[in-house]
Parts: sequence; C-alpha cells; structure tokens
Amino acid sequence: MAGETARLTPARLEALLTCQSFFSEGRSTVSPARLVRTARAAGFSTVGLADWCSVAGAVELCDEARQQGLSAVIGVTLPVLFPSPPRASTQTQMFPVVLLARSREGYTTLCELITAVNLESPHGLPLDRLRSAGEAFRNTSSA
Repeated sequence: MAGETARLTPARLEALLTCQSFFSEGRSTVSPARLVRTARAAGFSTVGLADWCSVAGAVELCDEARQQGLSAVIGVTLPVLFPSPPRASTQTQMFPVVLLARSREGYTTLCELITAVNLESPHGLPLDRLRSAGEAFRNTSSA
C-alpha cells in the first residue's frame, strides 16, 4: 500500500491553482503579475487565478504568464448555497467553490455565473443554478 501511495503522489507539484489577487477585495493584496513571478520562482509551470466573484485579473495574469513562460488557468471562487442537513437552523449553507475554465466557452460560463451572483444571488449561488450551468455547458460543448 505504501508503494501505491508513492506512485500516486507526484515528486513535485507542477501547478499552483486557486490563487487570489487584490481583485478579491479584502482577501489578498498581491497583483496577478506578482503571483506569476512568485510561482515561477518557486518552480511551478502553471499558475491559476480564482478570485472571489471576479475574473478582473485574467488579462494581467495571462500577459505575465506568457512573459514568464508559464501556463495560466483562469477561474473564480463563488459562494454556492448547498442544502443544509435535516434539522439545521437554515435551509442552506454557503461554501466557497472554485471553478476553473478549460476553454473559452468555460470562461463564458464563469462570467455568466459571476453575473448571476452579482445580480440575482449576492449571498450565494443556488446549487441548482450551478448544476444547470454545468449541464448547459456539457450539452453545448458536446454538440
């Protein structure tokens, strides 16, 4: 069993994902460009940005990653409302969920979900709304 674990665990991590920048208000003070430079200095080949309800740092991250020879991944951290367990004091509980875009269509979906949070559900995106966005994306990307 120990041998199995050793084969499953990489010798070194290649990607630094789910970073947050100063575009996550009150959560970080670092620019996307500095995140890229820090990731490169630490030996990562990929850096991902998943700011809170924002993709505002995407251009800066991608530009700096290109200059530094790293791959960039754009994502977002969204508040998602999950059903509470039975006998809980509230019907839902909010948990942060990190979503990463794998394509331009995925990036579009992230932007649509950010808009839904900002306009319709500032306290959290209902889980069913997240599921329907995933289903709609799967249906259009497989066509």
